[in-house]
Amino acid sequence: MKPRASRRLGRLRAAVVAGALLAGLSPVAAGAPQAAAAAAHKSDPTQYWNKVLLQTFRNARGWDASPGKLSRSGAMVFAAIYNAESAYQNTYGTLKYEPYLNRPLKYADKHSRPRSDEEERLIDRTAYRMISQLYPGDQAYIDAQYRARTGRSPHSYDPLDRRVVDPVVRQINKARAGDGSNNTDVYSGDTTTPGAWRPTGEEDCKQPSDAVTPNWGKVRPFVLRSGSQFRPPTLRGFTSYAHLVASPEYAMQLDEVRRLGAVDSTERTYDQTVVGWFWDHDLDDTYHPRGNCSN
Repeated sequence: MKPRASRRLGRLRAAVVAGALLAGLSPVAAGAPQAAAAAAHKSDPTQYWNKVLLQTFRNARGWDASPGKLSRSGAMVFAAIYNAESAYQNTYGTLKYEPYLNRPLKYADKHSRPRSDEEERLIDRTAYRMISQLYPGDQAYIDAQYRARTGRSPHSYDPLDRRVVDPVVRQINKARAGDGSNNTDVYSGDTTTPGAWRPTGEEDCKQPSDAVTPNWGKVRPFVLRSGSQFRPPTLRGFTSYAHLVASPEYAMQLDEVRRLGAVDSTERTYDQTVVGWFWDHDLDDTYHPRGNCSN
């Protein structure tokens, strides 16, 4: 059986991969870390904060609940955790994987050996900071989850903030600054020509401006060279809706959607049904398709 630290790091890396598929710290007084009360949770810290993140997804509404916004948040949280863990391993262990963005940090003033709780504290502090800054409207909930796990106030002093957490959070924020994710321009494309997207008529999609994050395709990716790097071409390369809708290929795809997408379809396989439910899981109070990837 692998040692506990190895198992934890393995689960951490798995969570980071899932996340990629896809708070300001209060002033404190210097001193030793605050003594912790008995924590209620002894689970793996990455899995714990993944559950906290999923709940913030459930609480999100409107643009904040869009697939792009949630994917970006998840990737930032897990990239920060991964880099913080990389710093710990680079300081006290044997770093076997490259960190995200650049070479890993090393503690500026490390002890000869880490405290027994240092690795988990590091993950707790990093995850808390990232989720807090991404979802400030849920601060009370996030604070409560930190206290429930650690038995400490999230605003208590911890030297790990200065040594690792602050630099890691700055690194991730700098990497994503100006990535285009804050573009609030409303949809202004064609909505009348047959074949073009148009509002679906539900309460929250009655007019073109109700389209959520219509410019997300322009957001700078985390790893890809561009959002269009692996984007498939239009059907047969058509450049007009008139040619597209008149083509036999379009008619074939439309017929397939009707046959496989019907409520009482007898042609749809079990796997296709599961995939359909996966992407349909996008209502308020759910953790949306992005959350499914981390569940």
